[in-house]
Amino acid sequence: MTTPAIQRADLSAQNPWPGLRAFTENDRDFFFGRERETAELLGIVKRAPVVVLYGQSGLGKTSLLQAGLFSELKKLDYLPFRLRFDQEENAPSFALQLQQALVAALEASHVDVVHPAPDETLWEYFHRRDLDFWGPRNRLYTPVIVLDQFEEIFTLGQASDKSAARVSQFAADLESVIEHRPPDAVRERLEAHPESALAFSFQRLPVKFVLSLREDFLPQLDPWRSRMPSLLPNRLRLERMTAAQALSVIERAGHELVDPAVAREIVDFVSSSQRVQAERSMERRDVEPALLSVFCTELNQRRIARGQQRITSDLLTEERAGIIQAF
Repeated sequence: MTTPAIQRADLSAQNPWPGLRAFTENDRDFFFGRERETAELLGIVKRAPVVVLYGQSGLGKTSLLQAGLFSELKKLDYLPFRLRFDQEENAPSFALQLQQALVAALEASHVDVVHPAPDETLWEYFHRRDLDFWGPRNRLYTPVIVLDQFEEIFTLGQASDKSAARVSQFAADLESVIEHRPPDAVRERLEAHPESALAFSFQRLPVKFVLSLREDFLPQLDPWRSRMPSLLPNRLRLERMTAAQALSVIERAGHELVDPAVAREIVDFVSSSQRVQAERSMERRDVEPALLSVFCTELNQRRIARGQQRITSDLLTEERAGIIQAF
């Protein structure tokens, strides 16, 4: 299996699967099979201030967010953006990285709003009474801050005392925002100058958060949840695709390339253990999305190399063992 094939950047009708890379928002016209999960996640984000998305590695959490959730949110005047924290030793604090990513997203979408001050805490900024995100055509937006690959907080974020301290500080920053608790220094300042409290709304939160992480790191959130009960109730577990969902991925994205009978052969080959699939209905079998995408991408590249117009049953039979062995 060649790396260029599975990392190809631009999707098209002749190249509709991204291989190992995640679907981006620009790829949404080729993103199929996750309509139910997109709708479910959208519903949770709409009603909750903070959402935890989790699942095993390779199930497409980032793809679901970027190609599924983001476009649906934007239809409803939300402003989603994805942030993966820089974990380098000398990187800025996570709060500052979040502020910088927020400002970039606001400027890209031409949102009229005051930007965070250099010395302003996340609590102070997000609880400002005058904080409204006005977009083009005088529409009020709600930013949705997606903290992707959040498990790195518990891996790379513990590499040194300095990085662990940065994680601890961000936990306190996030707690102050989503639980509406002013940091100690801010609270002391407000108690000393009660009139300054009029500048803040202590319960209103004009943004939302989505934390996306690998399922095996979910227990690492337990200490956080004891301080942040908002992390507990609103969660979505992303599971493997059903065979029916995988069939939708092949037939709808590759409708110019694959006949329905061949699409079903592909699903039969990649679903479950490849041995028990004949005994299960399409809804009861499951498929690894990463394997499906890589297999379809590589099979399509071999179609192109042969100069064929379509992916045929003969091509599948001749190439499938080599593709799986390489994978």
